[in-house]
Amino acid sequence: MKYIILKIRQMRRIDFLILFSVIALSLYGVISIFNATNFNSAKRQLLFIVVSFIILCIILLVDYSSFKPFIPLIYYSNVILLIFTKIFTEKVNGANGWIQLGSFTLQPSEFMKISMILMIAKIIDEYEGKINDREIVVKLVFYIALPLISIVIQPDMGMTLVCFIMCVGILFIAGLNIKIFLGGFLLAVFSVLVVWDTDILPPYWKSRVISFLDPSADSLGNGLQVVQSKIGIGSGGLLGKQSILLGNPQNSYVSQFVPEPQNDFIFSIIGEYWGFIGAIVLLSIFSIMVIRVIKIAKTSKDKFGELFCVGMIFYILYAVFQNIGMTIGLIPVTGINLPFVSYGGSSILSNMIGIAIVLNINMRKDPIVFNN
Repeated sequence: MKYIILKIRQMRRIDFLILFSVIALSLYGVISIFNATNFNSAKRQLLFIVVSFIILCIILLVDYSSFKPFIPLIYYSNVILLIFTKIFTEKVNGANGWIQLGSFTLQPSEFMKISMILMIAKIIDEYEGKINDREIVVKLVFYIALPLISIVIQPDMGMTLVCFIMCVGILFIAGLNIKIFLGGFLLAVFSVLVVWDTDILPPYWKSRVISFLDPSADSLGNGLQVVQSKIGIGSGGLLGKQSILLGNPQNSYVSQFVPEPQNDFIFSIIGEYWGFIGAIVLLSIFSIMVIRVIKIAKTSKDKFGELFCVGMIFYILYAVFQNIGMTIGLIPVTGINLPFVSYGGSSILSNMIGIAIVLNINMRKDPIVFNN
């Protein structure tokens, strides 16, 4: 009886604002995917959401502290999946990033980002936050570099940047010495300059940077996508160009000229169909989510919980900034999904898992006392 009462009391501690934000963003995505493509794609995305939400509910039933012994297994399993994907799968859109499972595809890098947050948070928690000790610095560099290299060689520039920024954010909040940060930044810049004129960087990575600096230099490729994306967003005006339930009409700028807008360029569809007000509502929902996760990070019972929340905060902030920035021409195109909104089962599932752990951390921040 006490177990049932305990679970009921824990469930009352769910942050319903975060839960509402997840549901709202997911529905935003389903309608926008329908507008960008067709009913079948929207129905498929809704199925992904339902399955992912069920998994979220299951995770909430288990104390997140019990996950810790299994984190190394989860981490290395994801690394093995990344290596397997690179060696044994065929390229899709220039990258070996997906494993075909019947009619579904699995993108291991999406789950790797959650595994990296778990592993880094676990290590820093075990060392009681003494992050500037040489031993922990070397250990952290190894656990960050191993998956990053595995993602780079796929190659997947977008996910590489997501994981890098996410890890930097965790290390910064954990108190890593600023000199180490500066040294790492200079090394990264030097490395890019060294390999720029070699065959190490895929040609389309370079073309995306060039088209960002000068869209006319690639007017039929990435430059065209960004230009048409901006036209589509601008055409939405204040309230949106047309009914949000029309579904891929012939006069849609984005659907006609941007390949697969339901993925990386979903914000272009939102701007075109929902208008400025719709875009502001979307950003407001993301803001509510981030603010609530920040609050949970501050009140977490342990360092692990705090740093996991920090990792999710930096992931969401960077992914939203990068995705929207590239659709309006402020940032080079890198292929990053808009969390919970863009089409994709792996993305939805991994993000639901991440948010489930955040909610779990909040539910168990204080012990529940039973009155005799």
